[in-house]
Amino acid sequence: MDEAENFRKVLEALANENWDLRTAEGIAEDTKIHPEKVRSILKTNTPNFVRKSFIPDQYGRDLYTPAGRKIKFREYLARIHFILAPEQYAPQRT
Repeated sequence: MDEAENFRKVLEALANENWDLRTAEGIAEDTKIHPEKVRSILKTNTPNFVRKSFIPDQYGRDLYTPAGRKIKFREYLARIHFILAPEQYAPQRT
């Protein structure tokens, strides 16, 4: 599969209306493209086509959405929460 085809598949999966925000792993599962390749495509095309969310998922993984998609209310709330309680966003030590 060539780079243009991978890029197209990643953007299609990212634009899936069933999801507001997607992880690279979720996109990789949908597209059958290796997660590292998906991450590379997402990072290379931010902010032209992709917007990285301010909030991570419950496991600390980055979340992405199409650049043109509006910021959801829960993202605004997460920003406020981060300002008020930044220690909760610090990496957990084990």
